[in-house]
Amino acid sequence: MTNRQYGPSPGDPLTGARTAPTNSRVTTFELFFDLVYVFTLTQITAYMAHEHTGSGVLHGVLLLALVWFSWSAYAWLGNQARADLGVVRAGMALAMAGVFVLALAVLEAWHDLPGGLNGPLVLTCTYLFVRVVHLVLYSVLARGDRGLLRQVAVSWPVLAGSGLLIAGAVVGGGAWQTRLFAATIAVDWGGVYATSRRGSWRIYSARYFAERHELFIIIAIGESLLAMGAGAALGRAVHAPVHVVGRTRSSKGAEAIRSVRRC
Repeated sequence: MTNRQYGPSPGDPLTGARTAPTNSRVTTFELFFDLVYVFTLTQITAYMAHEHTGSGVLHGVLLLALVWFSWSAYAWLGNQARADLGVVRAGMALAMAGVFVLALAVLEAWHDLPGGLNGPLVLTCTYLFVRVVHLVLYSVLARGDRGLLRQVAVSWPVLAGSGLLIAGAVVGGGAWQTRLFAATIAVDWGGVYATSRRGSWRIYSARYFAERHELFIIIAIGESLLAMGAGAALGRAVHAPVHVVGRTRSSKGAEAIRSVRRC
């Protein structure tokens, strides 16, 4: 079967997954998936704005590193197989739910609010859930590819190092949680780099990578504009300098129109 967008793509009758060909493009489902990650980024910026301290900014940067790394992992997955078909779509839908819960827990990442579940623990558990789903999907897609199976296998111990996040959540705030979160990022990023330098990750379409990152940035900028617009339109009067600038520009415009008419 030939698809105009993807070309010939052999499918797995058991999982419904199809390998992404060299001319693959970002799917609509992936855009929806990325929206949840963009929502998470807005939650992180809201956390940093609320803390408004050096430590709060540091915490936000650590959260941003975790979220960006997990999103990048799914961008690689989308380059391996089409995201809108079969088991990949089902798995990414589960991951999407996990990321949404993670976003809701961001504001309690370091300070658990009274009542309800433990915020830091919810955040770390959902993050690990999202990462586990990613590797499980890769394991399914790697069947029959010894190199990729070996690459996925060596990635599991690296992910196990993320258990430091749970230790940090149990500690419950303070300098120790910050240190453990930073150690997790160092182990995760460093471990993936060390195991991937001569690894067997597959890249089927460089064009897909460029388009995926481009669209993600566009969505993030659009979400930021919406947030700024909503914050500026909360029933408040327009600030005086805006009136002054508006009147100055209007007077200059009127003078220009009158000069044109005189000519």
